[in-house]
Amino acid sequence: MIFKANTALALALIALVSGTLIYVRADVLWGAHRKVARIVGIFVMVASILIFACSSYYKISYWHQGYFKHPGYGWKMKHKKGGGCKGAHHRGHQAKEKCKDCN
Repeated sequence: MIFKANTALALALIALVSGTLIYVRADVLWGAHRKVARIVGIFVMVASILIFACSSYYKISYWHQGYFKHPGYGWKMKHKKGGGCKGAHHRGHQAKEKCKDCN
């Protein structure tokens, strides 16, 4: 999950740099093309800033909830009422066996 969050932040930064490049390079164009390029550059920059802010907020909120402490996607061990466990670290156990790590 942390890799997806980092990827989203990196792509937002790449989009911000691309929007800035479009805006700065718009001076080379003539007439209406210059205005369109500047509008597109501003739109890309604003959208990437909003995406970066939202991604940062969700990354921080997931971090506070403890999702980055586990190797999976918010993986938490689930126990059955019968005493068996269904965790990823217990694949060799039978469903009805009791696990010494969980009890």
